Amino acid sequence: MVSNLKKINSYLFTVWPEAILILFFQYFIFFYNKTYYLKITDWLEQFIVHKEIKRQYFNFFNLDLIIPNFLNGLKYNYLVPSEFHFTTISEFILGVYTSEFLIDLLGKIIILIISTKALNTISNNLSASIVAASFISFSDYWPTTTLTILTLIISINIFIQSKDKVITNFQIFQILILPFLFEVQLGGIFIFIFSYIFVYSKLGLNKKFYIFTFLNFITMILPNYRLFYETIFVKTNVRSFTGNVINLEQFNEFIVQIIKTNSDGHHHYLTSNHRYLFLIIYFYLFYLMYKKLFYKTLFSKNEKLFLKIFFLIQVFNILHALDHSRLISFNALFSTRLHLFRISIFNQFLWGLLLCLILSKINRRSLNITLLLLSFTLSGSAMHKLGNPETFSNLRPPLNEIAINFGQRVNYVDYTVMNIFNSLLPKQSTYATFYSTLDEYYFKEDFENLKKDLTNDISEYRFVSYDIDPMIAAYSGLYTIDGYFNLYENEYRGKFRKVIEKELDYLGDKAIWYDDYGAKLQLFFKEKYGSFNLENINFCELKNFQTTHFISIQEIDYKYLNLFKKYENFIIYEIKYFDC
Repeated sequence: MVSNLKKINSYLFTVWPEAILILFFQYFIFFYNKTYYLKITDWLEQFIVHKEIKRQYFNFFNLDLIIPNFLNGLKYNYLVPSEFHFTTISEFILGVYTSEFLIDLLGKIIILIISTKALNTISNNLSASIVAASFISFSDYWPTTTLTILTLIISINIFIQSKDKVITNFQIFQILILPFLFEVQLGGIFIFIFSYIFVYSKLGLNKKFYIFTFLNFITMILPNYRLFYETIFVKTNVRSFTGNVINLEQFNEFIVQIIKTNSDGHHHYLTSNHRYLFLIIYFYLFYLMYKKLFYKTLFSKNEKLFLKIFFLIQVFNILHALDHSRLISFNALFSTRLHLFRISIFNQFLWGLLLCLILSKINRRSLNITLLLLSFTLSGSAMHKLGNPETFSNLRPPLNEIAINFGQRVNYVDYTVMNIFNSLLPKQSTYATFYSTLDEYYFKEDFENLKKDLTNDISEYRFVSYDIDPMIAAYSGLYTIDGYFNLYENEYRGKFRKVIEKELDYLGDKAIWYDDYGAKLQLFFKEKYGSFNLENINFCELKNFQTTHFISIQEIDYKYLNLFKKYENFIIYEIKYFDC
């Protein structure tokens, strides 16, 4: 009996049971009833739409292709990455939905396996390595950043596994294919720089290094050649970068962002996952300081490594906080578009390594098991799924009741911890925690009925949204004049500003949301306390965009709007320009 328990205990802390648990906790239900939840913030409200429309216009090397669905004509080049990137190819072959699911599933499993190997090499403690790797793998990062995180883990693992001045051809090959996987604008550029410096440290200036440099240049350009073409040769840039280089009035916001970066990371890849690691790591830091100050204890080798990594992370976090708070505007300083805060992508591994070192020091298997179980609550999509009774509705009684009770209790653990954290640090929780399915978010059935009710070809109509995400209409193939785009023509932004000029005056200082950031072209900015007063909208300027229809989720009585038809989730109005 004792022998069997030891075998079970030993097997528990191998990487394969955790990989199986990923399948069960996060994806079993997808295979069962095809429910797959995606983030709303940025993801459903932007990238999924871009991917779906880009897939429809998939092509090679046409630098002049225009997508008519967006903004009365948007360059295909603006929907990055290029057709040579792995995700673009995968989406074209498998479809966006299936591609997203498989990349998220397989990517997280591979991240778990490679992270475990890298951490175990450093700590020589398998159970601690698996727990820490689980925190890295299950973190609630964007589906698109799954591959970017994977490339980060691969590059760091190569660094850890390489010996002295030796780097194998296979390791070089791995580095060369990384640009086909990571998103250069989502932190991939920092992985590229790290890998390049690392290879240089191994090879020095010799023939092999020059060959690597040439090949690395090619593999970097191909997946991103459209982005490079637009930024270098066309120089299209939606951002204006207004304001001063140094903004001392933002100092308080800088302090807030340091706390937020440590507790939640960046919302693209919620690095310290956030709440658990934040509390554990800082508790251990205070413990070390306490021993040092009151007991004059010398730091061990692992403790010194912990402190070095911790303070390295804080350098990254300070850069993040400076940029995000605008205490120092790097965009204004360099007069170009920079996202230095995305250097925090390295936190994804470094926080995991800190946790691994702590657990190796404590070396308590019961604690490791507890934290391993908690790590499964880090996936917001999984928690949303497990906490939703409809997920298990197709199971036969009493299995459905058991599953519902289990799922809701697992969800409750995460919910409780989140609320405790929020009570200790109010307003520091991430805002990127809301999920939906494609059908639920995009109102597919309603928009299919709308397209049937339109008497002319769909290309003859132009839609604008009032109190609903404008990308919902765009996803269904409607031609929209508003939306969420990181790259588009500056001239278009200026013209659209005339439509909402009074609304921006109403917003006052908050108008920077449009004037400086500019990625969201909307009539009203709900998250920035919009007025939703139609008198603030210049309908005559809307006419210049050939806008024909108005989408709202509520009934509206306004002089320029005539009811077209009511649907289950929204109402369509025709626009009448009678005094323009």
